[in-house]
Amino acid sequence: MYRQDFWEEVFKLQGSITPYVTGRVIVFCLIATAAWVVYQYAEYHSGIAVAPCEIVGVVLALLLVQRTNAGYDRW
Repeated sequence: MYRQDFWEEVFKLQGSITPYVTGRVIVFCLIATAAWVVYQYAEYHSGIAVAPCEIVGVVLALLLVQRTNAGYDRW
């Protein structure tokens, strides 16, 4: 595949999923931006420390790695 063909495929809209996904991505970005603005300017903070969330994240990551490795072993 030549470089020119690659870029034509990247920006081709006909037969692509891009037109269907673009609207959803924009809506998600607007909702995320609104949530960030409210969090920054509302002076409301939940008071939950970051440490419990970090610990739960590490435990979930290790659990997912273990389950993935077990699935690969069965395969």
